[in-house]
Amino acid sequence: MTKYTTEQIDRNNIRFRFIVPSAEFDAILEAVYRTNKDKYEIPGVRKGRADRKMLEAYLGRAVFTRPAVDKVVSEAYCKAASEYSEEIYYTPVVTIEQNEPGSDLVFSARVKIHPESKLCDYRSVLLTEEDRKKAEEAVREIPESERDSTRRYLLQSALISRIADQSAIEIPETMINERAMDMAREFERRLEMNQESLAEYYKESGSDEKTMLAEFAAAAKEQLRSRLTLLAIARTEGLEATDEEYDAEIRRLSGMYLMPPEQLKKFFALREGAKLKQDIGVSKGAEFISQIVRQQSENSEA
Repeated sequence: MTKYTTEQIDRNNIRFRFIVPSAEFDAILEAVYRTNKDKYEIPGVRKGRADRKMLEAYLGRAVFTRPAVDKVVSEAYCKAASEYSEEIYYTPVVTIEQNEPGSDLVFSARVKIHPESKLCDYRSVLLTEEDRKKAEEAVREIPESERDSTRRYLLQSALISRIADQSAIEIPETMINERAMDMAREFERRLEMNQESLAEYYKESGSDEKTMLAEFAAAAKEQLRSRLTLLAIARTEGLEATDEEYDAEIRRLSGMYLMPPEQLKKFFALREGAKLKQDIGVSKGAEFISQIVRQQSENSEA
């Protein structure tokens, strides 16, 4: 049975190392041979009649080894990545370490796990008069009781956007596409709740699937840019989720889901738990930015 280990190279990179027992790999080689043997001919031997050793001797061992290795690498890596505690959005760099006849197949896959974010001097980034003007124009259209909170949110969003503009925030395409597809599924679900269909929506709006997904992708990219900026700020400021904050959030969610905290914690043990900790970090990063916005507003009024 294929086994693997996980090595944390640094904060942003891991390496999976796989060992495939020789008997297991040989069985895969044999299956690849049986599937493909009819494609090859050897002089003096009827097509499809040559055994594996004959074909390997004539065409080279790689004729079956290469597709067998590709199959093993793909399946083993996908399994390891799916079992890792965080989503992986990057393509791994695979190194075949051992692939000799009669020996175990050994290979490794190094992969980046977090998007790179190089922040600017975000504490010195200032809101502009244009930012404040836009916020004031927007709150005129809503009830007075909601204006203060909405104004703070708009100014916070504007400052996050300015920080992101001056920083280098990497957003993997796979992450954008995944978020866009989630948004599309949620949109379709809302249509169904209103007893409408996507086909009806396309007809009424003059849109189509390609246009809709492109719009969701643009929105997803902007959302992710803000989220990754806040995560980077949270890490820089030491505002990542503590164990106490994580447990408190689990207790809060247990009330929402009507599930005992310990049971919910088991459910969140791997990937969902990592996402929850990121959510807490994003919230703390947003609060940090809110404090900067308040200070800038006070300074502008002084």
